[in-house]
Amino acid sequence: MEDDIPELHDHHDDITYDTQDTSDEISEISHVQHENEMKKNKKEEQQEVAKKKGSKKLRKSNGVNGSSRRSNDTQQKKNLWGVIVLLAIVIGILASMLISKDAETTNDSSAAASNANPNVEPTPSPSSRAPTTLRGHVEYILEDYAPLDEPTMTWLLETSTWTPDAGDPNSDYLWMERYAMGLLYLSTNGPSWAKKDNWMSDYPVCMWFSLEHNECPGPMTNLVLYLNKMEGTLPSVLFGLSNLKKIHLARNQLTGSSIPLSVGNLKSLTFMDLASTGLTGTIPETVRNMTQLESLYLSGNELTGPINDSISDMTNLTVLSVWGNSLNGTIPDFGKMVHLRDLSLSENELSGSIPSSIGLLTDLSRLSLHTNHLSGTIPRSIGNMNNLQWLSLYENNQLEGSFPELPSTVRRCFLGSCFSDITNAMASRCIFFDNCV
Repeated sequence: MEDDIPELHDHHDDITYDTQDTSDEISEISHVQHENEMKKNKKEEQQEVAKKKGSKKLRKSNGVNGSSRRSNDTQQKKNLWGVIVLLAIVIGILASMLISKDAETTNDSSAAASNANPNVEPTPSPSSRAPTTLRGHVEYILEDYAPLDEPTMTWLLETSTWTPDAGDPNSDYLWMERYAMGLLYLSTNGPSWAKKDNWMSDYPVCMWFSLEHNECPGPMTNLVLYLNKMEGTLPSVLFGLSNLKKIHLARNQLTGSSIPLSVGNLKSLTFMDLASTGLTGTIPETVRNMTQLESLYLSGNELTGPINDSISDMTNLTVLSVWGNSLNGTIPDFGKMVHLRDLSLSENELSGSIPSSIGLLTDLSRLSLHTNHLSGTIPRSIGNMNNLQWLSLYENNQLEGSFPELPSTVRRCFLGSCFSDITNAMASRCIFFDNCV
């Protein structure tokens, strides 16, 4: 039994030792775990600290970068505004230079015009030409007839109280018409006229003497002042009155007047008589534009130059009377003017032959060609003029040959004596003038 006890004791020691070892081992494991736990906690704390530091650095970095970007944006905006301001300054300088150059050019032109003719006012710039006053408006209407007559303008705008009716669609034309009539009166010694009732009064011009058969308030259509002791020059504005249908100023002393190119504006005119008024110059080609004209009397004046072929375009003419001038050249082809009844070209300096187309004028009743320098033979087509009553060919020393048969309608016939055969002329009871050389 006792022998068994030590074994048990040994065994107990073993158990004790084992227990102790196990306890130490457990203690050691616990210690290691604790150290590991401590290390882990420390590591986590370090990571947390590092994380916080990193976040702080990141926020700081972001703040720096944001500030930098804002600074850059501000600088770019400043640069852009600087460029815009600089461009505005440059544009302003260039505009000032251009305006200054234009003003210098205008002033130079006006100065040159003033130096050339000190009586003519400098031409204003387009912007200043816009009429802002009544005078400016009237000057604008009459700008084609500048320089305007100052006494007439003073009467028109200051002395006279007349104005067009409000809303009258012809108001501009009536201003021009009144100016033209006032200037005609002052230019042709109006106070000495034979009759001048109501002229230069405040009445509308349609109520002035010898402007009869005009409807008021106008525009007027008839200007009849023949044999009225007018002395002076016809104003050119008179030929701008496009509503006129009749002009009768014959037998007045309009010495120095001429027919202006603007006569072509009288496209409504049917009758014009300026005979024995002292007209000089030529017959302008623009008369062809007077396509409504039926009667044209220009005889007894001092007109020169040829009778232009363009006159043949006036196909409504029934009377063309230009005798007693100094017209030269040849007789135009009047074949298209089939309505002519009176063709008087005598007492001029016309030369050449009588065109055969004269026989196409079958309505013609009077043909007067005497006292010119015509030559050749008389065309036989003259026998086709079945309404011819008056034929005057004397004092054309070069006309010759056999005289053709005349229509039976001829009542007056005046010839020279240079023809080789006058049998037909004798049959028509023509009167001969012995002027053959």
